[in-house]
Amino acid sequence: MTGRSLQTLFWMYDVCLYYCLVGCLVVLIPLVQLKTLHQVSYVGALSVIMIIATVLCLMGDAYATWGERQAENVETIIVGADGFGGSFAAITNLVFAYGGQNLVSPLHSFLMRMRPRPLPLECIDRTYP
Repeated sequence: MTGRSLQTLFWMYDVCLYYCLVGCLVVLIPLVQLKTLHQVSYVGALSVIMIIATVLCLMGDAYATWGERQAENVETIIVGADGFGGSFAAITNLVFAYGGQNLVSPLHSFLMRMRPRPLPLECIDRTYP
């Protein structure tokens, strides 16, 4: 989340980029202060809840405005009409965007318990506070 993304999100209001950046920092600075895996797991649960809420809001908005498609000149295409490549790219983008979130915490826990630790993991542990 960057200031430019937040500014794009609120395109209908005249919001200065500076205010959007400050808003992003207010959200992000506390989140990067989390040090334990338990604290990070709560943020992960919040992330899952927010993704579900976003999908439900988008589905509700699409259902509520379904009859207004012709007024807005919205074109409806069948999924897969642009060929296998386009459909496969859309599905893999979705999988890569949201598919690995539930793996981060168990993987981190597993790597922290490994003995002897590989050199790259030792280097990360030494440099990360």
